[in-house]
Amino acid sequence: MVNLCTIERSEELPLVSICMIAYNKEEYIKDSIEGVLDQEYDFSCELVIGEDFSEDGTRKICMDYSKKYPFIRVIINDRNLGLAANYNRTLKHCRGKYIAICDADDQWITSDKLSKQVDFLERNIDHGVVYTDVKIKFEGHSDQNLWIKPVFHSGLVFFRLLKENFVMNSSVLFRSSLLQGVNLEDDRDYFSYDYLMYLHFATKCKFGYLPEQTTLYRRHQTNISSKHHSNKRRYQRQIANIVLLFEKNYVWPLSPEEKMKVFRTILGILIRGHTTFFKKVKILPLGVKYFPGIYQMTQKLFSGL
Repeated sequence: MVNLCTIERSEELPLVSICMIAYNKEEYIKDSIEGVLDQEYDFSCELVIGEDFSEDGTRKICMDYSKKYPFIRVIINDRNLGLAANYNRTLKHCRGKYIAICDADDQWITSDKLSKQVDFLERNIDHGVVYTDVKIKFEGHSDQNLWIKPVFHSGLVFFRLLKENFVMNSSVLFRSSLLQGVNLEDDRDYFSYDYLMYLHFATKCKFGYLPEQTTLYRRHQTNISSKHHSNKRRYQRQIANIVLLFEKNYVWPLSPEEKMKVFRTILGILIRGHTTFFKKVKILPLGVKYFPGIYQMTQKLFSGL
């Protein structure tokens, strides 16, 4: 095993790219980078930091680390792009077979996190994503270290993800090939970019879960994931794309309950005003397909002709 900080920059493509986006994270980003430096494994890696025109000392900290450790690349934005656009841009600079996420206010707290996750995906070719348990710290709370055990799921998780997001972003490693065909808007007001991305992935592959708290996840007053109302409106606007991708990619048999869930989701798209008329026209035939009993009845009718 080798320590990550001993790896020199190479023209060869790394096995793992670590994607870290940063905006005004001066207080936390050193811990985030140090958590990456503490990783130990025997494969090549790069840390790609998307610095989004911070107004504090975030950029200087990133550049100082980049000068000291050649495997760190800092992608400089000449204006503030916002979360989604910065993610899109930074992910495009990630060259690895696998991509790990570590947000600039979170921290990896176990040195074998990456090695265990890479080993999992190498051994389980039908899985595209592996995530872990996390330790949640509430910044500013009287009890500074609260341990919470959310409900985690593995395997085919698409329908569970539709209900709620249980994947902690900074604990994730995924195959970079899953990004093909994923087109997410550069909406600077959308703060749950990762949730949409994992819904896209869940139409294509299984998810793995490792029951170890490998990551410190900070919740604080400025934490963007707490802005629920704006997220919900934009989620409703994007869900039509998720359903179309599901219809294209999902190859596993559906239970009657899952078919009903698809139908109800389609019905919600058609009724609510968040989706364009053109998108509703594309969705409408799927409503007929998944309407309980109608599709089976039609198949039987035409099979006798």
